[in-house]
Amino acid sequence: MIWQLHPHAPYGPIALAATLQVDVCSPNVFIQEQSLGIHYNKGFDLLDFVKNKDVFQYENGFVKVPTLPGLGLEIDEEKVKGGIRPGTALDQPPSGGTTTEPWPVVIVGVI
Repeated sequence: MIWQLHPHAPYGPIALAATLQVDVCSPNVFIQEQSLGIHYNKGFDLLDFVKNKDVFQYENGFVKVPTLPGLGLEIDEEKVKGGIRPGTALDQPPSGGTTTEPWPVVIVGVI
């Protein structure tokens, strides 16, 4: 049996950049899921919180791995702060918290 990786990273640019790093060092990656322009990105999209919006360029079904230091992203921190509004995924406290307690904003997915 041949095992293949099918990373699922629809949760934002950091999750996608991180899973792309896993992809390039894994010989058995079959497909990389992502959420650029997908229907459930209501109110914001994958690149809305990134300054370098050309970071994920797709061509013929392939994407280049970001080359800047770290994960290759320039996060627009002001947009992240401004993106926390009612009705978005960013306005929910982490599991077990309440909306009256301060909590850190984290825009990442699980690999």
